[in-house]
Amino acid sequence: MSTPTSPVESTTTTTTTKAVNIFSTDAAAVGSSNGRKGPTDHVNELKDLVVSYAKQETIDPLFSLKRTMSFGMSGAVCIGLGVSLALLGMLRGLQEIDLFSQDGPTPGAWTLVPYAATLLAAAVVIALAGLGAKRAKAAKHRVDPGGSR
Repeated sequence: MSTPTSPVESTTTTTTTKAVNIFSTDAAAVGSSNGRKGPTDHVNELKDLVVSYAKQETIDPLFSLKRTMSFGMSGAVCIGLGVSLALLGMLRGLQEIDLFSQDGPTPGAWTLVPYAATLLAAAVVIALAGLGAKRAKAAKHRVDPGGSR
């Protein structure tokens, strides 16, 4: 090695080369030297776009539907159980009245009245539930005066 004689000779320039992996999906690493994307980049980008769109339009609504359905089903079970217990309580309460019991003034003559009254009350509850569902469905499908749904 020789000793440098001038300041120009003493400076050495080092160049760094970056190895490019052609199988990488990184947009900055792949492509030509002028910064344009290659065909594989476009295919990968399209695939990612389609997958994210499919998740957005199918999986996310299903999760929100699952949450809504779980609240709806648990509410329906609770209301059904409550109405059933209320009807059973009504039946047992009516059977405790002396007129409707087996050992009343006329034994056995009025024993079916509590069952008939409970059946009638159950029919009224079912009719009210059906009427409410019908009104809700009609209100949902009603057209706005502006013409939009």
